[in-house]
Amino acid sequence: MITIYDIAKESGFSASAVSKALNGYHDISDKSKNEILKTAQRMGYYPNSIARNLITKRSSSIGILLYDGIGEKNKLGLTHNFFSEILNSFKIEIENNGYFITFISDKSDENYFAHCKSKRLDGIFIVCADFEKKEIQELFGLDKPIIAFDNRNERISSISSDNGEISAELIKQIVGFGYERIYYCLGRESYVTKERLNGVRGALSQINFNKITYINTTFCSIDEGYSIIERVAADNVKRSCVCFTDDYSALGGLKAAHDLRLNVPDDIGIVGFDGIKIGQLLYPNLTTVQQDSHALGRQAAEKLLKLIKNPKEPNEHIVVPSKLLIKDTCRKIIGRT
Repeated sequence: MITIYDIAKESGFSASAVSKALNGYHDISDKSKNEILKTAQRMGYYPNSIARNLITKRSSSIGILLYDGIGEKNKLGLTHNFFSEILNSFKIEIENNGYFITFISDKSDENYFAHCKSKRLDGIFIVCADFEKKEIQELFGLDKPIIAFDNRNERISSISSDNGEISAELIKQIVGFGYERIYYCLGRESYVTKERLNGVRGALSQINFNKITYINTTFCSIDEGYSIIERVAADNVKRSCVCFTDDYSALGGLKAAHDLRLNVPDDIGIVGFDGIKIGQLLYPNLTTVQQDSHALGRQAAEKLLKLIKNPKEPNEHIVVPSKLLIKDTCRKIIGRT
């Protein structure tokens, strides 16, 4: 078996320099590192990852926690287009830096804290979770770098879209399109819900518009989206607009509007949130907020890697800009004010 001492002898570098190059340390020049890596590759060197992990006390493994909080039967998980795109972007960045990902299971006999500790994870990315649950709060006490999506906690790093700002911009657009009443779906109580609601209320106050009805809903429920449009249609408002928590719910609402023979966007406007691809492939195209899933995943990975490599790296909250996609399901109708 080829050892670092064999590579040192062949390359002319010290064993210490070879070790640094093979383990990705930064206190060696790129030129020297490249020469050592080329020599190791030519000699057919393969690192003993188990031995290396025992020495460095690292597993080169990043834990992924993805729990959407809805019933087992309807759980979307990795089939959720938005989350899968975030994860794919995260995975590419992580693997390009010599790490791999492993999923943290909610089916384990251990709690999240014990499960992560036993796996010797180098870091954790919480993509989706009920952050108020005791198990998640305990996880924040784990002495490992953690970054969470759509949550803000001083004990960990976090990343999210500009939920408040983009929601304010969206509401102003809808009112400008001339809709007489807005039905705004809140989703379950969470950091994201509060941020979006604060943005909406701030915008309504600025433009002095108060014809809005708030509806308590869940996230990602096509069936609930359908029933909400049925409810709104029963109110018989001349021209209304429904803002859903996400695109999946909005697509359920769009199906209901079709079945009820409502003209979209003239009789009723429908707006989603996330910007999943299927919403732009259907006709009419879905008006929505497009979150930058690729940037969210990449920047989450970059921050987590910094936290892993540098214990003094501070935690921070990263905000990634979103953009409005004004399409066919909610827009200004020609000849109307």
